[in-house]
Amino acid sequence: MSATLSASTQRPYGVARVCAAWKVSRARVYRHSGTTAEARPRRRPGPQPELSDEALAGRIRARQSELEREYGIRGEGYRKAWARLRHASVRVSKERVRRVMREHGQQAPSRSGPA
Repeated sequence: MSATLSASTQRPYGVARVCAAWKVSRARVYRHSGTTAEARPRRRPGPQPELSDEALAGRIRARQSELEREYGIRGEGYRKAWARLRHASVRVSKERVRRVMREHGQQAPSRSGPA
């Protein structure tokens, strides 16, 4: 882009104004500038969670091993795991608990269909 500063504000000109002066589209300028979405690391939108996925999986795994030791329960679904986390003052969404349990192989054993 243009490194020229505005005479009145002493700030660089905006992309829209420079593109209008050069008679090119902004899409073309961004395409050839090298600042594409692939160049930047992908982040989740919104605020970042307090617990990482690995830490959340560790909390779930610890609770599941505790249940197995004490009560002989081999696993529980994501909804019960989510409720137990909520009771322990860990604020996460139900869908995130479901995804983390699926990715780390912590889902409850399920029955297969009729043989």
